[in-house]
Amino acid sequence: MNQKILYIFINLFLIFSCQKKESDYVVLTFRSEWNWIYENARPTELTKSEISKVEELLEKAVAEYNLGQAENIKERKEWFEKTYPNKDFSKSEPKLELTLSDYKRQYVPVIKENGEKEVWVNLFCTIEYTNWKNEIVKVYDGGNCYFNLKINLTKNSYSDFNVNGSV
Repeated sequence: MNQKILYIFINLFLIFSCQKKESDYVVLTFRSEWNWIYENARPTELTKSEISKVEELLEKAVAEYNLGQAENIKERKEWFEKTYPNKDFSKSEPKLELTLSDYKRQYVPVIKENGEKEVWVNLFCTIEYTNWKNEIVKVYDGGNCYFNLKINLTKNSYSDFNVNGSV
């Protein structure tokens, strides 16, 4: 009897542990109609080690952004407290910092005209886009639920960090 229970438990464990979790990212092949991202670039692929490097640089970029946002929040809070000493603004503070685990990612790797390998990373926090694994999620405004940047794997750097605005 105990062996049967153990056998069932082991099989259930193996079944559930082998199921794949939906990936938080997708690598999209660059298309010429996406020339608003890159001009004169050609599509390429990403290796697992390059994806790890992209994630590492993405974490660095977000950490630097969040550090700047923390300073902005501190300055705003000081200004509000001086300007409106009898008001409590703690409940209305916006969430300005980014938490990477809240976002899905789209990676678009290219070889630029100068031969450098670069990845446009598009991040978004809502899952209402059912075709996000095939098409670029493109929105206007939307606040910090949407941001993107370029990661240069050749130079080990990032640029064009853009967080969407809000209406």
